[in-house]
Amino acid sequence: KAYSKNGVLTDSIAVGRSEVVSKDLLGKDEKDRPIGLQNWDKWGAPPGSPGQSSWHPKYMEHELIGWMIAMHFLDAIEGALTMLESVENDDSIDLGINDEDHEQLVLLPEPVTGVPKGIPEAAVTHILYGTKLEKTSENVDQARLWHMDRVSCRSNFLPNINGHMSEIIMSGTAQDIGDDLMDKTDEQYNSGWVIDVGKVERETKRKVQKVGNGEGLGYIDMKLALYGIPESGSLVLSLPHDGPVHDHDHEHDSDMKAPHWFDALVFCEVNEKRGAKECKTEEDLTFIVGGVKSPAVTKITSAASYLKKAICVNVEIPKDAVVKISNHPDSENADSLEMHDKVELSVEVSVTGKHVNRNDGACSISHVVWQ
Repeated sequence: KAYSKNGVLTDSIAVGRSEVVSKDLLGKDEKDRPIGLQNWDKWGAPPGSPGQSSWHPKYMEHELIGWMIAMHFLDAIEGALTMLESVENDDSIDLGINDEDHEQLVLLPEPVTGVPKGIPEAAVTHILYGTKLEKTSENVDQARLWHMDRVSCRSNFLPNINGHMSEIIMSGTAQDIGDDLMDKTDEQYNSGWVIDVGKVERETKRKVQKVGNGEGLGYIDMKLALYGIPESGSLVLSLPHDGPVHDHDHEHDSDMKAPHWFDALVFCEVNEKRGAKECKTEEDLTFIVGGVKSPAVTKITSAASYLKKAICVNVEIPKDAVVKISNHPDSENADSLEMHDKVELSVEVSVTGKHVNRNDGACSISHVVWQ
């Protein structure tokens, strides 16, 4: 609400569920209710389908939410048309930084929630909260403002429109057999990290496939991830520097240090319920970042939790880690043979917890996030 009032979120919306519906109307006989509230207690999927729990919204409640969002989108579209008809707005502020050196930063107000107290700084990466603007003689009036650089993410979770994990994998994976729900073998796990799903996810999705005449429920939803055990070996990733733009020359060795380009690195595991002996990411995985072992892997306790279990870790980028320069074709012109330099950070991940096994819960990587 505070961000909406101060103009940072100009099109925010809070969507209520059944609590926004009059209980008096729902108490009427079915025939006397408005059309949008009839069949309120009926599921849209066939009886016995997975997910028909009391806390999940039923078909007509989903429809109500859809209508509320649609009305909000209509307002947003009208606003967009007004903007297109007016002079193009400049939402960035000159910070006194040479435009030829760096992109201008989009400024934000100080976080409303504040960084939780009593939590180590390493556990609250500024991917979540941004960074306070350093005070200079040119920005005295903006000293209380914050900024956020671009955040990049790759995942195997489906649906996946943009940013698939395969884009950053260099080596270390087992051969993908193509059937996501097929039981994977120990031989596959011994040959590399495996694209797999958890036990509960596999059982649930198999049930879903059986309904609707064997065609499922008509939507895509799959917690695909990379799973590994000690025998899987090393998974090698290459993370591209997606921004902000660096147009200046980097002629010194210090400019090739990873912290010059990358501020934060986060790995998340699959949100699934397993036992106490499962892989513990912060203890059982070793990360070699830019050729140097990460000195600290810390649970992020202020965000991304599942059943009260933190599922993401902040992987500290070593101060001596280095980036590499690779040549890539011009991504904006597929037919062009022109090559462009691309800064990338190599990350090697291996399971070093000797006790980790498939039965108790292999290590998993569902998302890689960096800034």
